[in-house]
Amino acid sequence: MDSSGSFMKEVIPELNKLCTDNEDPKMKLKVQCHRGVLQKMQISWSPNNPKRRLWSCPFYSAKKCNLFEWRGDLID
Repeated sequence: MDSSGSFMKEVIPELNKLCTDNEDPKMKLKVQCHRGVLQKMQISWSPNNPKRRLWSCPFYSAKKCNLFEWRGDLID
């Protein structure tokens, strides 16, 4: 609750964005988690891993899906 007596919703920024670099040959890979969910390459914008490409299931951790894989290099 804030000083005015109302509850404030914590804002958590999106740390991953979808990768749209069609020149990246790994964009065409079909990566699926064990649940069969097709994954799209993302770019991390977290302070610890800025500009790193990755695949991560949207159910990672919450639904006990363990698909998380770094692309391996940084973008320019």
